[in-house]
Amino acid sequence: MIKITQYFIDSYLSPGITRDNFIFEDCSQEFLKEAKIHLSNQSESIKSCVIEIDSNITKILEQTLSNFENITHKKFVARDYICSEILRNLLVITNTNPESLQQIESGLNAIKKGDISKVKQYHTVAPMPYDITCFSKEIQKFELNFLLNGTTNRYIQEAINNFISSREPFSVKVFSTQGLPTYLDQSGNIIQSPHDYMARNVKDFIESDLEKQ
Repeated sequence: MIKITQYFIDSYLSPGITRDNFIFEDCSQEFLKEAKIHLSNQSESIKSCVIEIDSNITKILEQTLSNFENITHKKFVARDYICSEILRNLLVITNTNPESLQQIESGLNAIKKGDISKVKQYHTVAPMPYDITCFSKEIQKFELNFLLNGTTNRYIQEAINNFISSREPFSVKVFSTQGLPTYLDQSGNIIQSPHDYMARNVKDFIESDLEKQ
């Protein structure tokens, strides 16, 4: 079992501490499990949104994306999925707007099932990054965390990178078991360190590894 240093927990895994964007690559699956526990802590002062995407979900989404030949349409579906997962999570942790929550869950279900007709219908009402920004301002203190376990799809990653390149008024942290499949957002902008995000090597903060040196 790994043991993450208290410094890393206090600095990066405690909701409400970070102000900038961060990308943590080459995280072990065990590290992601530990990170989720800490990042999921909610309080009155800070809302932490945790979005998990693993290889199984990626395969399901890739099957849906394969039904669209147009690259732009693929990007729309990927964006609809990411934004919907974020807003669904926010509505759950804030316990607000059950009607919107039901609509979003129906849309996510259509995307995962590959119901193309319903996916197209949902696109007309699906949340946009702007909606996430507006909601975050209502919450005041909010952070967005992505836990990517074996995520290799560039369309999904581009949709995530939108939130890094746009320099949102909240901290965005990405924890991945590997390098990102792309550093482009959906507009073709390259996310770069340290302008858009800062990078940290999580292996430097594992006590079990430090003790072996």
